Amino acid sequence: PDGTAIHHSTRGLAARALSALADDGYAVRSGLEMALTHFRRLESGGVEPAQRGWDLLGEATLESIEPLLAPIAGALDAVGLRPRSLEAELGPGQIEITFGPADGIATADQAILAWSTIRAVA
Repeated sequence: PDGTAIHHSTRGLAARALSALADDGYAVRSGLEMALTHFRRLESGGVEPAQRGWDLLGEATLESIEPLLAPIAGALDAVGLRPRSLEAELGPGQIEITFGPADGIATADQAILAWSTIRAVA
């Protein structure tokens, strides 16, 4: 509550590691790839994968998930996270989202903001 950093916080550990790298003349640049599984709610109350998977680049698959992806892409863009790609993955209902590279701890910040945003849309 007083603003003192917690020694073993993951953010603090990352900041110290990045500082040590910078002292040695290095920097970290990384990109974020997230995978999630999207389900449709059935009238029976159950759920099923939003797409069947396996035919990743099939036109029917891409068209079937477009209504699911558009709100996610719009919400991410609205919070300043423009996906580099947003597409079907191999498994049933799986979706992959990638973002461009970022420096230091910004990639972790992107992950937290992306998950929070996607959960709000879902």
